[in-house]
Parts: sequence; C-alpha cells; structure tokens
Amino acid sequence: MSTALSSWEKKIMPDIPNAPYPAMLDAVRDACIEFCKKTWIWTYELARISIVANTQYYTLTIPVATYGEIIAADEVKYKQDGLDDDQFVTLTPLSIEDKERSYGASWAFQTSPTPSEFWLDNDKVLWLHRIPTVASDEGLLVKVILKPTKDCTTVPNFLWNDHDDTIAAGAKADLLSKRGMSWYDPQLSSAFSLQFSNGCNNAKLIKAVGYTKKPLRVKMREWL
Repeated sequence: MSTALSSWEKKIMPDIPNAPYPAMLDAVRDACIEFCKKTWIWTYELARISIVANTQYYTLTIPVATYGEIIAADEVKYKQDGLDDDQFVTLTPLSIEDKERSYGASWAFQTSPTPSEFWLDNDKVLWLHRIPTVASDEGLLVKVILKPTKDCTTVPNFLWNDHDDTIAAGAKADLLSKRGMSWYDPQLSSAFSLQFSNGCNNAKLIKAVGYTKKPLRVKMREWL
C-alpha cells in the first residue's frame, strides 16, 4: 500500500503558504528520497532467483508498482539446489579494491560449486564470487534497500505513518532554503534541517533493531 505525496500538504503549506503546490510536491519527494538514502530503512525482498551454472551476474528487478530504485543490497542468501529453506547461508559482501590488491585481476574469474561472496555494481547488477559451477533452482534470496523514484507520486505507507513529521521537516527545510523566493528563510530552514537530521538518526535505530526495545549497547558480562 502507498501514500500520495499530496498527503503532506497539510503539514507543509500552513508554514509556507506562498510556496507553489508543485514545488511542495517536489520538496516532499526529495525529502523522502533523502530520508531513505540516509537511513536505508526501506527494504524489499525480491522474488527468488535461480542460479545458472557458470553464470556470475544477475540483473535485479524491482516491480514498477513499488516506485522504488535500488540503493544497495541489504542481504544475499544462497542454498544448494534441492535443499530446504533452512539451509540458506548468508553470502559476504566483498570489496573489489581489496580483492585486486590481494589477488590481482584474476580473482573475479575464480570458480567453485557454490558462491560465498557478492558485490553490486553501479548498475545494481548482482555479481557472485566465486562463479558457481552448479545450478540451483530458486537458490538465491536477495533483499535490497530502496529509495523512491524521481518521478514517483506515491511512497510506501510507513514513510507517512511513522516518519511524516521528519519528512515534512525535510521538505520545509528545502523550500525555505530557496534564495530569491518570497518565502526564503535561512534560519528557519536550518531549524527544520536539524529536525530532519534528528529524525533520520532515530530512523537508523529502527533500521538497526526493528520496532523492538532491543538495546544497542553490548551487555557487559558478569564476572564470577
């Protein structure tokens, strides 16, 4: 389910009544995008991918109806063909620069019956390492991090239900920073920008522990 960008009108226009409606929508969209980029809170699990023997890369596809674009891979899991779902193992993200420093250019062409690592390129194509030589039907589970598209008119409900004030603050900070406009107010823009940053930081905690009371600090062991 999704929420229209226009839902933020009642939170923004009373503070900036002179701002044009299209500019308000653009500011809300930009704030939603920036919020997701800063927090990585919007995740989406793709349909299972079948691994083809001796095929290293896989194009990740997001349904058009989500109005989302991939920022990064959140988690990639693999299982050998025919195994039950409880046999999925988590692949390790790798650094191309580290691999080339350690092993030279040939590392990317190494093969193995099963992959153990992955990376995502600039086109958001998923690459496996080592190259799997054995096929696995629906053997790959990929969860990605999304941001709204630049032409979206709606966003996921949770952005409105849980973070409406933060996104409104980001949109108002953007609008009020427009030098030359009648509503330009750099001081108020800075105040709303701080509110937006604080809201993003709070959302990062939700990303880390979910909607739970799990503490982030490591509990000290009691010595006997």
